Amino acid sequence: LSEDDVLETYIPENCVAFDNPNGFCPGFAVGADQQYIIALPGSLQDVRAMFEQGVASYLHETLPVRGAQQTLRV
Repeated sequence: LSEDDVLETYIPENCVAFDNPNGFCPGFAVGADQQYIIALPGSLQDVRAMFEQGVASYLHETLPVRGAQQTLRV
């Protein structure tokens, strides 16, 4: 990997990392006081795959809302 490629893999400390099955740039989530930021790489293929393979379950386990469902179209 080039130095630029390595820089693209950095994530903040104390976050939840999401693997990217389509590339090497990971996604991550940070949160406090019931507020969350989820950052995912730019490719729509990457976003969909990462959401299905990690983000959805993270949100389900993390958010206090139960019994509600919302569909997010990307």
